[in-house]
Amino acid sequence: KPFLVLFAKTRTTRIHAWTRYSNIKVYQIQIILPDNSERQVNFSSREAQFELRAGDDVIIAYNRGRAKIIMNPAQHCYMLSAY
Repeated sequence: KPFLVLFAKTRTTRIHAWTRYSNIKVYQIQIILPDNSERQVNFSSREAQFELRAGDDVIIAYNRGRAKIIMNPAQHCYMLSAY
């Protein structure tokens, strides 16, 4: 089972830096699943530009239970998780 793919709608997004001098950003996304339940997704990345707003659709690919690829189809952009 290589990947599990999840399609959901973003409810809230929070982004902060790992430390002041690192290039790593930590993302916390609250998503609404198709059955109207909510889940929080946490991941970190070194990507400089990634935009995800409340109400945007999001596609998340999981590998071994961790979010690895996060895609915003409205903006035509994706991000790879650092860990």
